[in-house]
Amino acid sequence: MREVRCADSERIQTELRLTPKKSRELLDKMNRRGLIVQLQRGLYLIPDKLPPGGTWQPSAELAIFYYLSYKKAQWQETGPGVFQYHGLIEQLANRSYVYNDKVSATRKFGKLEVQFIRVPSSRLGKFEGIKLKGEPIALRRIATLPRIVFDAIYDYKRFGSMSRAYTWIEHRFTDPGFVKELIDCAIEHGNVASRRRIGWVLESCGAKRKLWQPLRDSLNPTRSFIPVDPGKPSRGKINKEWGVLDNA
Repeated sequence: MREVRCADSERIQTELRLTPKKSRELLDKMNRRGLIVQLQRGLYLIPDKLPPGGTWQPSAELAIFYYLSYKKAQWQETGPGVFQYHGLIEQLANRSYVYNDKVSATRKFGKLEVQFIRVPSSRLGKFEGIKLKGEPIALRRIATLPRIVFDAIYDYKRFGSMSRAYTWIEHRFTDPGFVKELIDCAIEHGNVASRRRIGWVLESCGAKRKLWQPLRDSLNPTRSFIPVDPGKPSRGKINKEWGVLDNA
């Protein structure tokens, strides 16, 4: 009736004029029955109307928005769910991944699992704000296509995505807008290893030098070499331009 989607236990207790004990018992019972969803201790997500069948499961995106907004965090979605959103893979993800500057934890909202990955604020950027249907203020923060391809290389251990990321770049190396933003992501948010690997694959594909030269200029000379695909045996040719072992 009050059109409130997210509230803490103190507000609910005040609005309903209940004692702390009665309020706690009510919220615990509603949470167990699936009528509301606990985002954290003392914070609840509330449906706009009682769901058919008596249980409610909000989307992970809705829970993420209210949970991180309550914490005044900055965030953006990453990982397999965003790969699928951009059409890079077909398989639906069974877990959501979120880069943010406040929380490092795995949480369940109802039946949905979300892994929050805490990163420095400097690692956030290059995302799209997408309104959630039927939710006037709620947004998804989805990594752009170049950013998610960058994430697939930078965070390959978590997502198991290195070789697929190279293929995604190979299919798009003639798109100057994609390449420029990918390089911007590598320079602004990446480390030396991700810059070397992205530069190597762009040159190997035949991308124009003027596009990848800023990435090359961001690197210092090196005598050490890293494998372009850490999941494969370290055998192949040395590429001195990028300081990599071409084992792909």
